[in-house]
Amino acid sequence: METLYYILPLTAAALYALSSIFIKVAMGAGVGITRTLFISNWVFLFVVGPLWLATGFGSPDWSLWWVPLFAGTAAFCGALLTFVALKFGDVSVATPLLGVKVLFVALLSTVILRESVPLTWWLGAVMTAAAIYLLGGVPAGEARRNMAFTVLASMGAAFGFALLDIAAAGWAGRFGLFPFMFYTQLVVALGSAVLLPFFSAPLREVSVRAWKWLTLGSVIVAAQFVLMAWTLSTFGKPTGVNILYGSRGLWSVLLILAIGPLLGNFERDAGRSVIARRLLGSILLLAAIAVVVLEAQPGD
Repeated sequence: METLYYILPLTAAALYALSSIFIKVAMGAGVGITRTLFISNWVFLFVVGPLWLATGFGSPDWSLWWVPLFAGTAAFCGALLTFVALKFGDVSVATPLLGVKVLFVALLSTVILRESVPLTWWLGAVMTAAAIYLLGGVPAGEARRNMAFTVLASMGAAFGFALLDIAAAGWAGRFGLFPFMFYTQLVVALGSAVLLPFFSAPLREVSVRAWKWLTLGSVIVAAQFVLMAWTLSTFGKPTGVNILYGSRGLWSVLLILAIGPLLGNFERDAGRSVIARRLLGSILLLAAIAVVVLEAQPGD
């Protein structure tokens, strides 16, 4: 059972990195940010809903009605900023930067869940900051003008998802895990209605190719969410779980190098020095993960 504490977040990290590439491909096929977010949120809901019905697990504890509302709002903000970062930045920059979520989780765990944060975690914070600096290496020109925006959007998304994880670790089990996942995503999907006036074109004009990649990416996002929610509600320890989940930064760089060109993503052609910096930054991010993993978890 304890092995799942390590395996599931690492698996979720790889799935997230893969889904980011697929969603980027869909965007390249002409579907804009708002339609991408709207479609993915509803696909996500139609994955989680039947899963709850299939398991037959539990009725929600409505005394905690605010939990999915809070979590869903945080998730919607995080998803919106994530897609903004993916649209205007590179996957191999935006996705590793989302690894700073672990720092937000550590801070919020202290403030909200009353966990203690060991000194080694702050060492990990410094290492993560250095990794962000290395990930900032991009070619001159248009990409550089987008870098600051990509960084801010990615970190804003990281904070939103950190709030979601705190809610999952602190209250999902008490509310009911599968009801928590369903109602949280229902809030996200309904919140997507605010995007309708901003569509660049009707949904019927989304190409078949974009639908294919966007649906696939959204299903994979839903799968990694289920893995993370189960892990957080079962084991708690949101900081430790997110340290392992931070490996998605390295996964994203490796996947771009391995399969990016097959899907029309040529970020690896940005130049050897750029890719080397990004790879080094991701490795440093993993080193920060290792530093924290070596620290005994609170309550162990």
